[in-house]
Amino acid sequence: MKHKLLPIFYILCITIVCFICIYDKYNLTPQEELSLKLLRFHVIANSNSSDDQYIKLKVKEAVVSAMQPYMSRCTSKAESIEVAKENISFIQEVATNTLNRYHVNQSVSICIENTYFPIKTYGDFTFPSGYYDSVRIVLGEGKGENWWCVLYPPLCFVDMSYGVVPESSKETLSSTLSKHTYNSLSEDKTKFGFRFFPFLNWLLE
Repeated sequence: MKHKLLPIFYILCITIVCFICIYDKYNLTPQEELSLKLLRFHVIANSNSSDDQYIKLKVKEAVVSAMQPYMSRCTSKAESIEVAKENISFIQEVATNTLNRYHVNQSVSICIENTYFPIKTYGDFTFPSGYYDSVRIVLGEGKGENWWCVLYPPLCFVDMSYGVVPESSKETLSSTLSKHTYNSLSEDKTKFGFRFFPFLNWLLE
């Protein structure tokens, strides 16, 4: 009887291994999907002095306001990057004019690059640490604390006065990401799950 069951057992084992391999090949982790689909916006202050931090926020406000008509119409990350590239000179001008308005003599450096971000909370969403494409503005020596938001999908252009992402923005983010990744942004990190067999976590949903 045992000999008859052995072929079935071997077939079952092979099937499970193949399933795991296929899952690993085609299923991205939440951080990997976020890195592929999100474009972040990063403003780094000259220093952590109160004056430099104040100026950082003023530059952020001016650039976000100036770029809203362009970025809010983008329908993909690739399009957002192209729009940002086409408007780097414009962004530079807006940032420089803001510094001049407050009589601040600091350089402005702007680039689009893939850079590391630590874990960050934006409203009621927590984005995992990892490498993300980002439009970065560095003021002066760039040694101060930074301000960031999500440029695509366009979450930079919403009112965050109450520390909660508006429902309309949540819908935009939800339509961009897979259900699993979207849910991971606001889930309880202490939630039980299958650590070594993550493809079975759907059983707990």
